[in-house]
Amino acid sequence: MKIHHSLLALLLLVFIAGCSRTATIINYRDTSYSNQEQISESKIKQLIYLACIKAGWTATVESDQFITATYTVGKSRHIAVVDISLKQGFYDLVYQNSTNLKFIASSSPSEGRIHKNYNVWVKKLKRTIDSVLSKPDSVDLNSLPEGLFAEKTILDPMDQLMERQLDLCNDQANTLLTGQVVVNRSLINLKTGASIRCTAIAVIKKGQFLKLKGQKGNWYQVTAENNIEGWVFSSFVNRQ
Repeated sequence: MKIHHSLLALLLLVFIAGCSRTATIINYRDTSYSNQEQISESKIKQLIYLACIKAGWTATVESDQFITATYTVGKSRHIAVVDISLKQGFYDLVYQNSTNLKFIASSSPSEGRIHKNYNVWVKKLKRTIDSVLSKPDSVDLNSLPEGLFAEKTILDPMDQLMERQLDLCNDQANTLLTGQVVVNRSLINLKTGASIRCTAIAVIKKGQFLKLKGQKGNWYQVTAENNIEGWVFSSFVNRQ
């Protein structure tokens, strides 16, 4: 009996120690920023991109109002990925995914618990973004890669896709799903696989419905109109 109680006590201590290294994920939604200089939304996006770089993150421009930022520690052993979406006068900074950060999901793909360092990194990123937006001259817009913010053609999913070489990613759903989802962002990418690194085959507009086929991690496999199949990030749609 004593051995049994000792084992339970040991397991409890291990559990407590694990919890002490994690914390509830902090997401920053509807963060307002001052725009007294009447800076265009296009320039706001450029400033946020440069703020990510200044804070030590890498940034990927996904669409007109959406940037993905990635923070890597220890030769790619620990990775944090966040989504930054822009609205007029506001922005959201929300968890997307992570590697080796003890992430424990809750009811929402962007909610849960994670290694406490994640919140420290994201807080620094937010502080840098806010600083750059309040003082645009603190970064050099001329340092932006050429053509990075060039206007992109939006593909209507109803149009037949032209044949081209694609990174298919070869992803298979872990869970089969039925029903439909509706896009809750202004624009989202329909990807060939369940990763931000997979090729975008179309851009889907807010309010469009997609048929659910399956799920892998934080990604939904869907079918758009004209039977175009692909993957969308789960926090960018609402299940119906």
